[in-house]
Amino acid sequence: MQIIRNLLTGVVAAGVSSVASTGAAMNLLVDGGFEDNSKFTADGPPFVGLWEAFSGSGDPLGTNPLSMPSTDMPFAGAQHLALDIDNVANSFAGLFQDVPVAAGTLVEYSVYHKALAGSNGQGIEARIEYRDSVTDTEISRTANMTPASLGTDYELFSFQDTVPVGADTARWVYAIQSFGGPATQKVYVDNASLTPEPATAALLGVGGLLMLRRRVA
Repeated sequence: MQIIRNLLTGVVAAGVSSVASTGAAMNLLVDGGFEDNSKFTADGPPFVGLWEAFSGSGDPLGTNPLSMPSTDMPFAGAQHLALDIDNVANSFAGLFQDVPVAAGTLVEYSVYHKALAGSNGQGIEARIEYRDSVTDTEISRTANMTPASLGTDYELFSFQDTVPVGADTARWVYAIQSFGGPATQKVYVDNASLTPEPATAALLGVGGLLMLRRRVA
């Protein structure tokens, strides 16, 4: 019996280590660093595994307002996302990507971003939209998360949310808009991620193992 207890103790410890280390590195987004231009499109579905750019211009990859990869000032790697509205009121520019998720999962949205001098990030909208891929409908969405202000150095921005019942897809969205705000905005974005929260997964796994251990004892 003692051998089984010792074995379970080792399994619990290994499970925590494995889940935490795996979960911490599990970015569900493809090309979160915007390094691969072939993953960056503006042509409609599919949205899983690809970035979809959009803007009020209808041509986000080349016309103001724009949303496209840039090599100007990356946070990491060789490229980043550049969002630019150049003196256009009541417009927008952004991008999104869909990833498969499971209902009840706690996920963390995170990104590094910076505003060019004068932009201040006032028009930023960061959110998660939850969808049912079978019916191609939106289940719900988080509020638009907007930082109070954004400086000219890269800053980490993140929040957590739980995938609702009925959703099998999470849409990671980041955009800027000039509705009622500055008509000129420029924001750089890098190292985007959507990750399952490792602490939740670890606790669930450990809870089951501890219940088994109590039965053995």
